[in-house]
Amino acid sequence: MKNIKDTSLESYANPERFWRSFLHGFTAPATLPGLTPSSSSHLSHATQEIRLSSSKTSDLTTFSQNNKLSLYSLIKAAVALLLSHYTRETDILFGATTEKPDFYIVPVRVSVAPDASVLSWLKNIQRQWSTLTEYEYIPLEQIRQYSEIPPELPLFEMLVIFGNYEKLECFEYPLILSVDAESDLLLKINYQQTRFADDAIARMLGHLETLLTNIINLPEQTLADIPLITEKERHQLLIEWNQTEVDYPQDKCIHQSS
Repeated sequence: MKNIKDTSLESYANPERFWRSFLHGFTAPATLPGLTPSSSSHLSHATQEIRLSSSKTSDLTTFSQNNKLSLYSLIKAAVALLLSHYTRETDILFGATTEKPDFYIVPVRVSVAPDASVLSWLKNIQRQWSTLTEYEYIPLEQIRQYSEIPPELPLFEMLVIFGNYEKLECFEYPLILSVDAESDLLLKINYQQTRFADDAIARMLGHLETLLTNIINLPEQTLADIPLITEKERHQLLIEWNQTEVDYPQDKCIHQSS
C-alpha cells in the first residue's frame, strides 16, 4: 500500500505535492500478459458479466458492515490481488471512479505484500481511498503529468467503475470493470478484443468471484494464503494430475517407466 503519511491542511492545499508523492517510483503501467488476443486488427469491444448469487452477495455485504468496510473497498482489493497474480507484481496501479453522480477517475495504488494480514490490508485500502477522494477534483490528465510514467504510456490500463453504466467503451480503456450492487452483485467487464481473448475474460470474472469469496472467508490469513483458481479450475487440475498418475506405474519413477 502506498502510505499516505502527510494529511495536514498544508498538504491538502497542495494537490500537486500529494499526487507526485503518491505516484513516486511508479514508472510503467501494469500490462496484463498472456491473455491471447483475437487475430483481428479491428479495435472492437465486447462485454461479459457474472452475477453473484444472493447468498454470496449477502455474505459480502455482511462482512463489509461487520468490519466497517465499503463493498467498493472489497472490489478494489480483489482487483489489486487479481492484477498482482496476473502480472506477478506487488506494486499495483489501476483507475477507479468515485461514488458520486458526477464522478471523477483517480489512480489507486496498492501494495500487495504476501505477508500482509488480509483484514488489515483491507482497512488500509479503505483509509487510502478516503484520502484519495480529497484530491479527486484534480483532472486525471493533470495527475498523469505528475507521475513518472513516460508520456507515451498510459497511467493505467484497467478502470473500475462502481455503478451500472451502459456505454463502458466510451471510457477508452483496454479493460473496464463495472460493479452494480443494486441487487445481487453484478460484475461486468468491457474489453478490447484485440488485447484479450473471450475465454480469458470469462476466467477473469471467475477469478474475481473466487478472490472476493476467499477474502471474506480468510480475513485472518495473509495475502499469500488467498487462492485465485476457481473450483472448476481446481477440478480440472485434479483430473489432469490423476491422468498423469495413471500414465505411469505407481511402483516406478517416471524415468523407470520404459
